[in-house]
Amino acid sequence: MLRSTLSPLRPALTGMFQRNASSVATMTLIGRITQPQTATTQAGKEFLSYSVAVQPKRDGPTSWFEVGVFSENQIKFINDYVNKGSLVQVTCDASRSVYEREDGSKASSLRLFQKEINVLVFKNVEEASEEQ
Repeated sequence: MLRSTLSPLRPALTGMFQRNASSVATMTLIGRITQPQTATTQAGKEFLSYSVAVQPKRDGPTSWFEVGVFSENQIKFINDYVNKGSLVQVTCDASRSVYEREDGSKASSLRLFQKEINVLVFKNVEEASEEQ
C-alpha cells in the first residue's frame, strides 16, 4: 500500500537527490585564522584572502593554508565578526593548479576557495591587537 502511495512522487523525489556527475574535492580546515587581506583580481572582482594555521599536535609542526573568498556576504561576515587568532572551521573547494617556474620546471599549488566558515572560538579585538 505504501509503495503505491509513493509511486506518483518517485520522479520528483529522484530529481531532488540527483547530483551533477562532476568530481569535487572538498577540504575542511580547523585552525587559527590570520588577518584577512582584501585584493582585486585582474578582472576587477574583489576578494578576500587569509591563511589558516593548522596544528594537529600541540608540539607538532604548523601547516599554513591560504584561502580565497569571493562571496560578498561571506566577505562582509569575516570583516565584521572574525578577528585574527579566532579558531575557525573552514570548508573549501580544493583544486590543484599546475604552473611553470622561471627556470622552466613545472610546479603545482593547492588552491582553496571558501564555501563556508564557522567560528568555533571568537578572539576579541583587544586580544588580537595585543598579539601584533
